Amino acid sequence: MERFPLLVLLVRIVFFFNGLECQSLNPNSVKKESFRSPPMRFRPGDVKNKFFHAQGPKGHVGKRNFFAEIVDENGVSVPLHEVYLHHWVMMELALPKKTKSAAEMTATVKEIMTKARYSHADDVVAPSHHHHHLGRRQHLRYATDDKGEDFIALNVFGVGGETRGTLIRYPAPFAMEVGAPSAIPEGYERAWFLNVHGIDTRGAVNRMGCTECRCDLFNATTTEKGDPLSEGYLGGLHCCTDERRCAVKEDFHGPERTLYLQYTWEYVEWDECVVPTSQFGIDVTSKDASGHGLIEYTVEGCGNADPESEDCVDTHDATRIAPFGGVLITLVSHLHSTALDSSLWGEDGRLLCHSPPIYGNGTEAGNEDGYVVGVVSCYPAPGSPASRIIQGERLHYQVKYSKVDGPHTGVMGLIAVQIVPDLPEKPNLLLLSLNHLTAFVSWILKSPVSLVTSLKESLGL
Repeated sequence: MERFPLLVLLVRIVFFFNGLECQSLNPNSVKKESFRSPPMRFRPGDVKNKFFHAQGPKGHVGKRNFFAEIVDENGVSVPLHEVYLHHWVMMELALPKKTKSAAEMTATVKEIMTKARYSHADDVVAPSHHHHHLGRRQHLRYATDDKGEDFIALNVFGVGGETRGTLIRYPAPFAMEVGAPSAIPEGYERAWFLNVHGIDTRGAVNRMGCTECRCDLFNATTTEKGDPLSEGYLGGLHCCTDERRCAVKEDFHGPERTLYLQYTWEYVEWDECVVPTSQFGIDVTSKDASGHGLIEYTVEGCGNADPESEDCVDTHDATRIAPFGGVLITLVSHLHSTALDSSLWGEDGRLLCHSPPIYGNGTEAGNEDGYVVGVVSCYPAPGSPASRIIQGERLHYQVKYSKVDGPHTGVMGLIAVQIVPDLPEKPNLLLLSLNHLTAFVSWILKSPVSLVTSLKESLGL
């Protein structure tokens, strides 16, 4: 479904007058490829937090969509109440060629991806302004080993248990740029890596407690590295680490089984009509205007208070100074079960995105009762007040969780903002409000504004 049909038409017009034909604007040009992770063996209660080499499209492409889920050996979807998908993360890296063994590389990538998670790799894709008519991104380098070698993070994206019901599609002509040759320095090669974190909750003593990584249920007193847990730390990522087990009822005996993360790319071959997006994020636990925070937090219970009262609602607020301005393409929150709502506002109070959770009410995969099976994505209407932010603008992000039956541990409130940044040094085809686009068409065609106004009226703009 095209969300910007007039935009696509105008892009076609602009490039027609420049003598260019772009296959990326043809809906039939979208390609699909599906892959599976290496196998993961789950017993009831098992935790797998694995890091793998992953597969992706070859060459220089624009990612339009990505779908991932846990499946069994027959490709059948596994519901969240059997194996809870805490998260999956894909990362595109530029690596020094042939410097490590496969085992060493896996360990290094785990360190990189963990560091990215806690140092907010959403900022990897801030804009820069060199050698591309639509702009490009600058890349964050991680020096991660004793040789001081740089491993360059090119793209990072992922979601959690809401993966089946969360729309993360880029409407044409926009896309995430993948495999850009100019982003790979000499002596480096490009590779994709995948982190999958799943918890088998079949027969669990406390199924929801397992998904919240409650430390007592995992008999965890130390971190994965063996350091003592912080005083008062009740649950979260430090307790549901790889190969730990959540408590299972003594009389439950479920079979061990082999599962996979199955993932599908939708993409177009890169051409001059593809408009690359950049991204940044906001963590609701942030205590300053950087948007960076603790990633996870605990929601306390509300005791005997009325479950319907405000006393049983936890509200967290955070601000972030917009690192760059531009036009918003899509926004979506990452939320856990017991979440109630999330919203993002601009500095003047205009609503930029309302991104509430979607809960299931059945037993089948994608509709699991009591689980967040999706989060509402926002696609601001071009030209609307919600479609643009200004560099330096103070953004306000709010997340609400229920305190009922708390405490709830390891919850998250993160929002990813996909944006086409402003390029102040020249007009550009980021099109991102219809008024700005009209001015650009006039400029590119070297035509009087009256001619473009007639074109605009004929298109009903």
